[in-house]
Amino acid sequence: MRVVLVREPKRKEGFDVALITTDMEASPEQVVARYAERWAIEVSFQEAKHVLGVGEARSRTEKAVLRTVPFGLLCQSLTIAWQALKRRG
Repeated sequence: MRVVLVREPKRKEGFDVALITTDMEASPEQVVARYAERWAIEVSFQEAKHVLGVGEARSRTEKAVLRTVPFGLLCQSLTIAWQALKRRG
């Protein structure tokens, strides 16, 4: 396992984030780039959980369990698209 410590260039001490990877072939720059690429996805999942309550349904059947989270994420996507169109037009 490799730990990559990252800080803003203007910061003199400490670190802003610690990234952990099992890819021993990746350079520190590649690890940071992967993290940056995933950031929007992670924020989206967090908002889906905390704002819309995705994943908190008390489903009892297998089909309901398999449908609930994707439906919540679909609702989130539609809401974001609707707001973006509303602002444009």
